[in-house]
Amino acid sequence: MASGRKPSGGCHACRARKTRCDKVPEGCTQCKKAKRICPGYRVEGELVFRDESTNVVRKFKAKEARKKALVFKEDPIDLDKLDTSSSSSSSSSSSSSSSSSSSSDSPSDIFSDTASENSFGSLEIVRQDDSPLAVTYTLAPTLEDRAMGIFVYNYVIGVNGPTKGHLDNLNDIAASQGLGDSLMSSIKAVGLAAYSHTARAPSLLHNARFQYMKAIRLLNSTLQEPEQSIKDSTLLTIQILGIYETVTGCKVSCFKDWMAHIDGAATIIKMRGRGQLQSILGRKMLIQVTSNLLINCLHRSARLPKHLREYMTVIMGMWEKPDPAFGTQMCMMEFSELRADMHEGILHEPHEILSKALELDGKLLTISLNLPPGWEYETVFTDSESDAVFNGKYHVYTDHWIALMWNSLRCLRIQLNQLIRSVLLKGFSSTPPLFTDHSYTAQFQLSTETMLSAQADILSSVPQHIGMSRSGRYAPSNPPFQSWSQSDLPPIPMIGGSFLMWPLWFVGVNDASTEEIREFVVKNLTWIGDVLGIRQAHVMAGLVKKNSDIPVWKEAPKPKVESLSWEG
Repeated sequence: MASGRKPSGGCHACRARKTRCDKVPEGCTQCKKAKRICPGYRVEGELVFRDESTNVVRKFKAKEARKKALVFKEDPIDLDKLDTSSSSSSSSSSSSSSSSSSSSDSPSDIFSDTASENSFGSLEIVRQDDSPLAVTYTLAPTLEDRAMGIFVYNYVIGVNGPTKGHLDNLNDIAASQGLGDSLMSSIKAVGLAAYSHTARAPSLLHNARFQYMKAIRLLNSTLQEPEQSIKDSTLLTIQILGIYETVTGCKVSCFKDWMAHIDGAATIIKMRGRGQLQSILGRKMLIQVTSNLLINCLHRSARLPKHLREYMTVIMGMWEKPDPAFGTQMCMMEFSELRADMHEGILHEPHEILSKALELDGKLLTISLNLPPGWEYETVFTDSESDAVFNGKYHVYTDHWIALMWNSLRCLRIQLNQLIRSVLLKGFSSTPPLFTDHSYTAQFQLSTETMLSAQADILSSVPQHIGMSRSGRYAPSNPPFQSWSQSDLPPIPMIGGSFLMWPLWFVGVNDASTEEIREFVVKNLTWIGDVLGIRQAHVMAGLVKKNSDIPVWKEAPKPKVESLSWEG
């Protein structure tokens, strides 16, 4: 419930800390002194909304009672007519209210499963005395509207060019199948979790958790019906639940929860069968699930489930010339096979391992040299100091998604060349030496340079991911609704931070990283957590400080995709 008093015009940070704010347009002095980004100010003249349900009902009942008393006093003969009319009016009002309640989600659904009769109370619009708004009055979006809009803004809408986001297929699913209850609840869960951060309202996390648990319950119910369980909307629900773990996860165990959702999505892929390969949407969703599962497999030296390997091979055969992103993913799948063969003792001969690793690295180099239009990036050199710029240069890409694809290729090349160097070092130090030709020494040096170059390029992608423009300032994006103030939203969509976290963490824990690089990585992962509200970034920053791998990857068994139930 909002206060009827004139709201403070100070920035969100100063209001939260109850400090005086000088309201400088470029950012208040308090925030500059604290070395933080000023979150901005509320729009003056905003309408203040208050829940007046109780007062409205009380006033209405009192007014009706006075009417009855007055009529009874002046014309007692018409009392029956009055009661009948009043009863009819009340019935009509109740019917209208009931119809309204059944046609949309009640705000109280955020807190409980069942909505009370008074779920939809009245909203009283109160205009500030000094408001410049003279004629136009518009209702602000509800909390659930905001949650949905924030989700779309952060993960669906393209802002910097043709950004695909995580879930650019949401529109296709909505048009062809509609948004089921479990999918809606998962979207609200992520949107509310994101909004709790930008609105500085931690209590909204309880609402987000409720929607998350509701989505889990509805999902488990859906999985009992074979036809419903293989729908695109079911698979998308599971993917969004994984995003929820990323946004809210503040402990190392959040990685385990995220992996559980990814493994579950792989199970649904298996149930959907080869039929999903016949549609563009089906292939796209399969590739997305496989991409996430490959991260898990690579770090646990495990291979993809057999059915996923088969489906990916079929898709590869459908393309005359594969997309660079898909080509990179196929190389990633081959590398996971190589790692698994080594881990299981199937492959142990050094020359054979070296040959396979060099062949894969050659494929990735070919991909990077033969790119379609839109994949190019520009290197910008600058003398200005910024926490987001490393060694005075940064890259400008078409959009966040292209930057992610480049970083995926770079991470894979780093891992391959790490393996090449490791095999060569063991061969150099063996007795007698296994690799004596000068070409092996040259390859060792080339692999070292490749690793350092790829590492530097990943660091150069940081400014684009966190929304820094060429001027060195953060470039805010347009809000999804005109009635929203910029302070309701993060400075850039959260996909920017989501796409950057894994490559940054990988560089930070890499053996070739210096202390300066680790400090840079920690600083920017912390920024992603503090400013964009992706809590898992804080966990990753802590792991980089310890120079640690993801612990649950060492503890967890290899991927299995058999379970068909979800736990919250």
